[in-house]
Amino acid sequence: MLFRSGNITGTVTASGGGPLAGVQVQLLDGNGNVVATTTTDASGHYTFQGIPPGSYTLHFTHDGYVPSTDSVIVPRNDTVVVDAQLAPLAGSVSGVVRDSQTNLPIAGATVTLTQGSATRTAVSNGSGEFSFANVDANVASSIRATHPDYVDGAPFSFTLSPQGSLSHDLLLDPRPGSVGGDRKSVV
Repeated sequence: MLFRSGNITGTVTASGGGPLAGVQVQLLDGNGNVVATTTTDASGHYTFQGIPPGSYTLHFTHDGYVPSTDSVIVPRNDTVVVDAQLAPLAGSVSGVVRDSQTNLPIAGATVTLTQGSATRTAVSNGSGEFSFANVDANVASSIRATHPDYVDGAPFSFTLSPQGSLSHDLLLDPRPGSVGGDRKSVV
């Protein structure tokens, strides 16, 4: 009986991004034993050569990204292409909404987080603080504060790195007020 091995190759990319270098790729047999390990190159490519035919599992890991697993069947004398995409681990955004003239915190301000077409809101607490957890990394994002007693703030744009955190205070300008006090007519 002639035994002929197969090969596995592929490219690993970051979701919403390009090729991902430095990804550890493990090849596990049907019993979960590590058969071989490699690392993706600068173009996100990896290759396993001379693999005996059979069923395997590929396990992809990289700091700052959610691990991924794929099943693969390696035939005799053939190359199987298995591409993978890793999602960045989520991060967080926090800050304080403040009055632009007094620098005092503003309670009850609505802060809107926009990521692509998705939006979420939070309301600042008594200390003007707001926070968002599980903020997607590598996505163009913005935060903006509003409050009925203030002019709507301009959006602050950012992109989080994987597992990143951003602390940014938002300033609101008071709405122009009317003249207060008692008015008396002069005759």
